[in-house]
Amino acid sequence: MNKKIIVLGIIFLFLISAYSGCIEETPKKKSNKIYVDINGNGDFTSIQDAINASDDGTIIIVKKGTYYEKLNINKSINLIGEDKNTTIISRRYTDDIDNLLTLETNDSTIKNFTFDNGSSSLFSCILLTRSSNNTIKNNNIIGFNHGVYILSYSEKNTISDNFISKNKYGIRIKGCYFNNVSKNNIKNNNRGVYCCCGAEYNEIHFNNFFENYEYNGIESSSLINFWDNNYWDDYNGTDMNDDGYGDTPYLIPSGTDLDSRPLIKPFE
Repeated sequence: MNKKIIVLGIIFLFLISAYSGCIEETPKKKSNKIYVDINGNGDFTSIQDAINASDDGTIIIVKKGTYYEKLNINKSINLIGEDKNTTIISRRYTDDIDNLLTLETNDSTIKNFTFDNGSSSLFSCILLTRSSNNTIKNNNIIGFNHGVYILSYSEKNTISDNFISKNKYGIRIKGCYFNNVSKNNIKNNNRGVYCCCGAEYNEIHFNNFFENYEYNGIESSSLINFWDNNYWDDYNGTDMNDDGYGDTPYLIPSGTDLDSRPLIKPFE
C-alpha cells in the first residue's frame, strides 16, 4: 500500500514538472505613467518622444527644466509639469515653427507648465483643432501671437486657472461652441479674449481682465456667448448694496452681449 502511494506521488510530481513550463505567466500590467527628465533621470529626455511612446490614458510627468520642443498631441493623455514656474516649454530662436503645442485629440489635460516664447510673437502657444473635452489648466502662457487658439470643431474644452500675458490675443475662440474659459488672469495682452467667426455658446466667467491694451474682451456682432462674473479693470459702475457685483452690466464691445454681474474686485 505504501509503495503504491509513493509511486502515485512520484507520477504526480512528474506530471506537475512536465506541464509547469506550459503554464503562461500573467504579464505584468504596463504602467500608465511616463517620466520625462531633461537631465536623464526619467524614462525620456524629450517630451515629444514620451508622447510618441504613450497610449491613450497615459500620464506623462515632466520634471523641472527648460525643454526646447515643438509638441504635437494626437492621443488622449495627461501632460503634467512638476512645477508650473520651473517646468518650461520654449523655442529656440532658430526654430521655424508655427505653434508650440498643437492639440488634435479629445479628453487630454495640459497642466502646470510655463510656455514662454521669449521676444518673438510669430506663432501660437496652444492650438486646439478638432479637439474636444480637453483641459488647459494652471499654466503660464507668455509672449505669443495667440496664447490659446481654439479653432472650428473644437467643443467643450476648459481653459482655467492660467496666467496669460504679453500675447497679441490672450485667448481666441474661432467658429466653435460650448467652451469654458474661467478663473484665468488675462493681463497685459494686446487683446484679452476674442470670440469671432461664428463662435457661440461659449462661457467666459470668473476671469480677471487687467491692462489689456486694445480691449479686455470682444466678439463679432450678433454672436451669443455668456460673459458673466468677470472682473474688468475698465468697468466704471458702482456697487451700492456692497454685494461684490456691479449695479449695471458691462457691455462687451462690438457685440450685443453683456456681463450682467461684473465683479467689483478681482476674483481670487
